[in-house]
Amino acid sequence: MKFLKPYLFLLITSTVFLVSCTNGKNEVTQQKQIPEELTATIQKLDNKVMGSLLSGEKGLLNPIVAADYKDIQNGIIDTLIRGVQYAGLQDDFKVFDRFYISNKELDTLVIKAQSGVNAFTLKNTNAYKEQVISLLLVTNDKDEYLVANEYAKVAGEWKLTRLRFGQYTVAGKTATQWYEEAKKNREKGYLVDAVNNLLLSSDVAYPIAGGTWEYTLAPEIKKFYTSTLREAAKKYRLPMELSTIESKPKIINISQKRVYEGYFPVIKYITTIDLEDTEQARLENDKIHAQIDSICKGITADKKYLFYTAINRSQGNLKPRKSHQFVKELTN
Repeated sequence: MKFLKPYLFLLITSTVFLVSCTNGKNEVTQQKQIPEELTATIQKLDNKVMGSLLSGEKGLLNPIVAADYKDIQNGIIDTLIRGVQYAGLQDDFKVFDRFYISNKELDTLVIKAQSGVNAFTLKNTNAYKEQVISLLLVTNDKDEYLVANEYAKVAGEWKLTRLRFGQYTVAGKTATQWYEEAKKNREKGYLVDAVNNLLLSSDVAYPIAGGTWEYTLAPEIKKFYTSTLREAAKKYRLPMELSTIESKPKIINISQKRVYEGYFPVIKYITTIDLEDTEQARLENDKIHAQIDSICKGITADKKYLFYTAINRSQGNLKPRKSHQFVKELTN
């Protein structure tokens, strides 16, 4: 089976599982308990980082980076800045969360954060004794992203020691929220929707890359993902010939695509009808659409659109493959 994926500073209070904890001699203090003077210092540094990322001017980072921060020299920051620019982010940002680490002795410190379905852990591997992790939330017109700034006290000054960027939500939901949607759809027997939900979940499973961020539900999601795809592959054996239709079209792919209103399913099929004969192609597509919900339960439920892509096989190298898209506007 184939299934296809000067800036305004706003401070928000996030619901967290952890407020302050001590792990041996490693003390972690969460956002609201961080001393005001340190908070003000980190805010200024965050403003400088965001100024660099949003303007595309890497040089703005030079005065605040630690001397041993190699990402500045090896091109990683350039790639990150290009990613930020490509995302088309707005100029304002919010503090998602902050953590002040003092007296660090462990090589890897695990910090628990948030509560409920979005609970996650952060792994800190920096060797500095005194650090701050500042997570900033930025948006474009569709999704939310996180900028993760790690600072350390170096020779009496706070310096940037690590900078990362990743996607936090897609179409308004986090990875764990899409997992919750997938569970509901699978329970109703809507396997196509469940798989598509899980694919969106996987797109934003690691807002901070490199093994730093892990949702508490990650092992559960992985197990559910595997079993759902296995069940869907068993149910939908592709290519699937629709033998009750005279022209016997074959469904070869079920995926989803994004349009302005959100993500909607796409059914791709091979047809023997010449797609230049638009009337016959449309009549065949109407027949497919009339029975698609009995083939893929729930695929038309609670959706605005259903997309179809019809394909004519190419005739050797002499004629290119033809394709045509049909859009069904749903009324449920």
